[in-house]
Amino acid sequence: MNKVAVYFDDDILSKNNKMGISVLLFSYSRCVCVINQNNAGKSIRDFYPFLENIKIVGNIDEAIRMGAESLLLGLAPQGGTANPKLLDIMQNAAQKNLTIIHGFHQTDPLTALEKKYPNLVVDLRTPKKEYLCKSLDKVRFTNKNRILMVGTDMAVGKMTAGLLIHKKTQSLDWNCEFVATGQIGIAITGKGVPLDAIKLDFTGGAIEKLVLDSEADTVIVEGQGSIINPSSSATLPLIRGSSPTHLVLCHDASLISLKDFAHIKIPCLKSIIDLYEDIAEACGLYQRPKTIGICVNTASMSEADAKTYMDEISKITGKVVVDPVRDYDQIQLILDGVS
Repeated sequence: MNKVAVYFDDDILSKNNKMGISVLLFSYSRCVCVINQNNAGKSIRDFYPFLENIKIVGNIDEAIRMGAESLLLGLAPQGGTANPKLLDIMQNAAQKNLTIIHGFHQTDPLTALEKKYPNLVVDLRTPKKEYLCKSLDKVRFTNKNRILMVGTDMAVGKMTAGLLIHKKTQSLDWNCEFVATGQIGIAITGKGVPLDAIKLDFTGGAIEKLVLDSEADTVIVEGQGSIINPSSSATLPLIRGSSPTHLVLCHDASLISLKDFAHIKIPCLKSIIDLYEDIAEACGLYQRPKTIGICVNTASMSEADAKTYMDEISKITGKVVVDPVRDYDQIQLILDGVS
């Protein structure tokens, strides 16, 4: 990506802005401004204290004057559809020769826009043809460490934890790569596979090729979904395609049951660890991965309560437990488990 303006929802604190927040958090050096008409003149840090001090402008013209060459739609709404207002904004941006980067599912109006401006619209959910392939079970015979991020539910911080673990490996001079499997990760890293847009028969092969193509000694594979969530179809292909040597379990401390299924209670984390390792091993047919740690999102807790909570999980599971955002330096303890 070149210099980017990040568009936020009218409600700047909406959870729909998760793509924009993630890009500003991990790729802020490429972002010249945020577009949000309701809060022009302020800083994004006024609303998200953990982000860099990036100015908010009211429209595309102001963003262009600040040097923007691309417009990133920072929204990832439920269902992944672009409403008419967003389509108008994209049309306006294209007319002013801005590259438009989005992760929406295709709609007829959006398809028409892409046909009209084929060189300006970048759909992060369009997989490259080279990734439409079946798995050949080659990746497990490589010497790469393959760390797969897995979760107790969807949207519990798998991508964030994986990116922070990768950041820590860079400070340790590891030859390590984070490979993205969703549109937000692709927006941050500039490459990857949009797994939810690939036909089921090719999902395992896409992940296998993504891992095989990496020249790194250690590959951190962005997780998707959860093996216990009825709506999750990406988790098993990720396990088979990456043939992980190591796992990191991710969990949101505020959850007792699945977010969209209140009747499905989240089991003991030790049981979930065993389940993931059992599925990966498949009755001894594959290498059994080692769970090297648990990353917990404790944003809903005080620091003292978070420490007590993580200490209890560590005692129950026998694993290293950290909040990678609150305790970034403690990530080293997870990486110590890689062998």
